[in-house]
Amino acid sequence: MISSYYYKGVLSDEWEFQETELNNINLIVGASGSGKTRYLNTIFNVSSSIVHGQPFRHGYWKLTVKTGKYEYLWEYDGGKKDNGENQIEKELVKRKSLGSQEKFENLIDRTSDTFFSVGKNCQDSSVTDQGSLFSKRRRKSLLFMKPSQKYKEEHFTMRA
Repeated sequence: MISSYYYKGVLSDEWEFQETELNNINLIVGASGSGKTRYLNTIFNVSSSIVHGQPFRHGYWKLTVKTGKYEYLWEYDGGKKDNGENQIEKELVKRKSLGSQEKFENLIDRTSDTFFSVGKNCQDSSVTDQGSLFSKRRRKSLLFMKPSQKYKEEHFTMRA
């Protein structure tokens, strides 16, 4: 579940939504033209990019997601190249155990030039040339390499 959300647009998209704490049930209320649909669309853009493996749009997102055992922090800063293509400026994925006072552990640390997963350099031209770390190909290769066998077992178990 998304527990907090922040978005700031860049270039021609000057929208900025302050960090919002979310719960199981949320009601978004506002006057006509106040940005309710735009707010929801920025969240849907993230989910669409993850589900369909599409490159993220330009802008800055910060999400906190809570699962059964962990709290994840995802930050993404995307811009545009001179040729108009989307470019990843910075992407971070961190996690910590729910309810713990420990610091977040870096899982992914990526810029347009570098890519580290669990502290290991995973530089590959296909990684920086294409969308987000969540593309279908990388989801399989990154999330299931060592030492993530434990991660795989904790988060991707088949239930009948």
